[in-house]
Amino acid sequence: MPRKKTVKTDSQAHGKLEGKAPTTLEEVIYGRARQKYFTTDVNEYSKYVRAIPKSELHQHARQVGVIPSDNRAMLERNLINKFAQHTSGQPRDNKRTSNAPTPEIEALLARGRR
Repeated sequence: MPRKKTVKTDSQAHGKLEGKAPTTLEEVIYGRARQKYFTTDVNEYSKYVRAIPKSELHQHARQVGVIPSDNRAMLERNLINKFAQHTSGQPRDNKRTSNAPTPEIEALLARGRR
């Protein structure tokens, strides 16, 4: 008795990235890639990398997509370079805490009121 032929159905690609929808405002603004790192400041990140033990450094390297090497100095340099590439495409955190306009802005606004 011959075997029945089955037709496999392929799903149609729609070109959209499938995955979990963002749940926080930070995920909406910066995307999910930002969660790899806890900061956007290179100095703060380099202090963190230099302070953690080698085993945690290897684990962190795997999480961010860097191949861990046995040479700690080279691994730190690679992680910091990868972090710099990551943050170059991300919006910077606004360090201004005050919402008051600066004197230059007040001068421009005053000119517009005349």
